[in-house]
Amino acid sequence: MTQKPLLRSADPGWHDDSVFSLQVDGRMESWVTDLASALKSTLGDVNVVICDWLTLAHRHYPAAAQNTRAAGRDVAHLLQWLEFVDAIHTFTQQHLGLSMGIAQPVGHFDFYPNGGAFQPGCEISTLFSHLSQYGLGGFQKSVKCSHERAVHLFIDSLLNRDERSTGFWCREESAFDRGVCLDCRKNRCNRLGYDIKRVQTKTSKKLYLKTRSNQPYKVYHYQLKLQFINQVETIKPFLTISLTGTKAESVKLPLTFVDGISGNRTHTFLVTLDTDIGELMMLKLHWEGRAVLASVWNRMQTFIPWGGERKRRGLTLGNMRIKTGDTQAKTSFCAKTNDEMYLQPSQEKIFVRCQAGRLKQQRRRIHS
Repeated sequence: MTQKPLLRSADPGWHDDSVFSLQVDGRMESWVTDLASALKSTLGDVNVVICDWLTLAHRHYPAAAQNTRAAGRDVAHLLQWLEFVDAIHTFTQQHLGLSMGIAQPVGHFDFYPNGGAFQPGCEISTLFSHLSQYGLGGFQKSVKCSHERAVHLFIDSLLNRDERSTGFWCREESAFDRGVCLDCRKNRCNRLGYDIKRVQTKTSKKLYLKTRSNQPYKVYHYQLKLQFINQVETIKPFLTISLTGTKAESVKLPLTFVDGISGNRTHTFLVTLDTDIGELMMLKLHWEGRAVLASVWNRMQTFIPWGGERKRRGLTLGNMRIKTGDTQAKTSFCAKTNDEMYLQPSQEKIFVRCQAGRLKQQRRRIHS
């Protein structure tokens, strides 16, 4: 705050943004100037205030962490009140003996990218490549990778405003990973970063999302619902899915069954894609190899002549629906014929966007 010429050049009528940095190595981190540049280039008429607290930060980590309170009090003099608070949580668990982030919600909206712990591209496996590239400084770089991802996600929201990430409210990460939380009603979703919708809530909302390992960080979230009917025994098949849209086709994506398939039940999955494939038009479902647990019912039919028509071996599919996270659009998929609703090991079946008449016919067949 000692650079008086810069203070005199500031316009009090412009919006103010403050940049506050926690240094690990006692130097001005590169992301500080990156964030300031992103704010200035994107917003134009804005005052960017950088708090230079290197003297307080250039201490052993416990002392520097304590000094954040003193630096925070100084920055607080620039703020009269906080009407809205959002937070991005990364590196919130104990890794390599350290935890540099906090898991507790502290704002109106708290974002937990990839669960809030290790971030894509920051895995332990990268430590060795960092050590070979940066020497002993590679250890520090690996530790900081997940922690600093929060600010890089914020910078990304300024530089890639046409690819803004969205977080979805969920009670816990495991439920989000099962795909049950892709809902935007009643402010259950919000944009991560500068363009967040500023909605004041009585309690903190925890929002989850997946990201890529580099900019732009946005991925496209989909909720897939698959109904299986008349499944006598519990099996855990290895199924993959690929989606085709008006712009592109996705790669094969594995589907993980936590409890296996049995009875008449609808299973929900979270599917993410790195690119926008457009409006959904087709779905391919492939049973890779054989089921983990072979059907005892089918083995019995091989040796005992029960009479009558022999039942098919495999899975019988019911309703199939995908919900797009960004648009909240729901798309149902139908088979061209009733026979296509049966899936057997090593088979791939293709399902297309349902027409109104075909969807009603499929539902009547399921309930008959």
